[in-house]
Amino acid sequence: MWIWSPPLTSALARSLRSSFGRLRSLRGGKLAITIAAVLGFLLVALRVLVSLHVNVLWFRSIGYEDLLWRRIGWAWGMRFLVAAVVAVVLFLNLRLVVHTLGSIQIKRRFGDLEIAEQLPRSYALWGAAALSGVMGLWFGGSVVGSVGINTLLALTAPAWGVRDPVFALDLTFYVFQLPLLRAGLLLALLLVFMVFTVSLGGYAAIGALRWGRGSLVMTDLPRVHLGSLVAAFLALVAARFWLGRYLLLLNGTSEVQGIFGYADAEARLPAL
Repeated sequence: MWIWSPPLTSALARSLRSSFGRLRSLRGGKLAITIAAVLGFLLVALRVLVSLHVNVLWFRSIGYEDLLWRRIGWAWGMRFLVAAVVAVVLFLNLRLVVHTLGSIQIKRRFGDLEIAEQLPRSYALWGAAALSGVMGLWFGGSVVGSVGINTLLALTAPAWGVRDPVFALDLTFYVFQLPLLRAGLLLALLLVFMVFTVSLGGYAAIGALRWGRGSLVMTDLPRVHLGSLVAAFLALVAARFWLGRYLLLLNGTSEVQGIFGYADAEARLPAL
């Protein structure tokens, strides 16, 4: 049974008045920008919902609605996985950069008086977390929907029973696993390069990495951190060369496009 409570009613009334007060404070350009943003969000959301509704009706009519939801789940699951991995990796590296940061001071001038205000290090951590979240969303949004279904096929596809004559691998490896490994290595290379660039800029901004006395001067933590990132990048490049022999067998580099030729078998493949 619901019982009327005057304090609850008054709190709800104050909340409504504050909401209407914020709405009344929007005038001119702020009001136009707010209305445009809300309308844009509604149009995009309605477009996505209409497309989803049409797909559900079509797949339901042919009896494959479960397949549709599985594809959607794997597609968005891979996007969220990539976004989470990028955000966590970037934040952990930026946390090392913030760890070397001393006191943050903002100088303000009032006439002839200059005041230096010290900010807590937690502000820098929150900024690093926000940047990591944005970059994670950007990487996750760049993942195409077909990656999800390709991952599902790579994990669950049965062997075809036909092997290649060079490495004796089942042909499902070249159809399902190899393209996924290639895309994963490319994503990892981009991620490590981005983390290295951001970390390098952060160390240079806080003074832990600088040019002095004709040489590059850095403390121990930036040296180990940046060196580890360079080593990880080189290891990924080596993995890309190792994967290149399978890509060579699949695509070939002869004059006839897509053909694995004599020079590939006798020279390029042994070199890889």
